[in-house]
Amino acid sequence: MNNFFGYESGDKSFNGRRHVNLVFQVSMSHRFSVPELGEMIFQYRKNKKTEQVVSWIEQSILSKEEVIFFKYLANRYGLSEQEYSSIVGMENIDDMKIKTPVNYNIEESVVLILHLFTAQYLAHQTSEKQHNTFQYNIGVSNNWIVGLGNAMGFTTEQLQNIARIGSPIFMQQDYSSQQSIQNCMIRNEKYILNEIFE
Repeated sequence: MNNFFGYESGDKSFNGRRHVNLVFQVSMSHRFSVPELGEMIFQYRKNKKTEQVVSWIEQSILSKEEVIFFKYLANRYGLSEQEYSSIVGMENIDDMKIKTPVNYNIEESVVLILHLFTAQYLAHQTSEKQHNTFQYNIGVSNNWIVGLGNAMGFTTEQLQNIARIGSPIFMQQDYSSQQSIQNCMIRNEKYILNEIFE
């Protein structure tokens, strides 16, 4: 899947795929923090076609709000239905090399971090409702985001502010449609950039 994400090139045309994949991987890392659930996902993915995996992930693992969120991101970053399916269907799950988009500026980087924290909050909320027999470790995805953010040049304090200001605000809003998510995310992005990176 290196060619799919352009990992061996500096081509910015792959940034949309990389962005959505990073956000999806955060969501799934929360599930993989539970060995039993992670094994169930791996086994299902191994024995099914991509379209079957996508349908199962959307119906059995993700919440309705998460599906809407990921489809919003796919539309925002110009992904085709096939590209979306390749990411959510985890065709790249055996390739452990995950890279950030190429040459993101500060605004684009802030948006990416906000999307990562939003995915984390949604995953935590969903998993607690759907699979409450498991003990999740939100620290896994949180450490992943902080480590990535630090590597991108953000301080831990800045990341904490993005998480505090961004995701909780989003979670208090209507995210039942792509339009409502778009309105909320754009507002949050502007607010964070003005409050933290003014």
